[in-house]
Amino acid sequence: MESMDYHNFVDRELSKKSFRIIQVTEKLINKRLDEIAGFVNSIRKEYSLLYEWTEETIDYFLNPMDRKFEFSFLVEEKNNHEIAFVSFASVYSNSIHLHFNYAGKNYRNLGLAKLHIIKLCQASLDYNFKKLEAYAPKKNSNSIRLLLSLGYEIESIRNLNEVFFIADLKKVRDSAYNLYLKSYLK
Repeated sequence: MESMDYHNFVDRELSKKSFRIIQVTEKLINKRLDEIAGFVNSIRKEYSLLYEWTEETIDYFLNPMDRKFEFSFLVEEKNNHEIAFVSFASVYSNSIHLHFNYAGKNYRNLGLAKLHIIKLCQASLDYNFKKLEAYAPKKNSNSIRLLLSLGYEIESIRNLNEVFFIADLKKVRDSAYNLYLKSYLK
């Protein structure tokens, strides 16, 4: 049995930085749809030339992916509720599929992605999932390095542009936790 409360750890660390993580529920997505879509699309626009991204339609955010509202999270500033980071994940077969992670321009390199992945992995393990999968643009060397450092393995390349990764949830959670400790709790 795990003795570490990873959910509490993430909440404490984010609180120290004046952030909080919340689950993206159907109610939340409907209430903050324009804000979430605007946040995501501002980042997609920022990287449109590099990754050949286009903006997502509103329908994308409302897509009823399998159990999306159990495994999608948003990190916001506690004082003004400004979105700093958002991620959607759902269930594909017996795995958790990470659809996207976006960190706002002013919120990068704060450890939010590492804290989010600890939360996502633990939430997934709580439901007895074992595997995590994700795609990353081939040109996104920062994401690829992070995923590899967390224990993901490259499974294949899709459309010559995206790298498909698979990983063991517990290994990723533990790696993210250790990397966070090493980087942010000196």
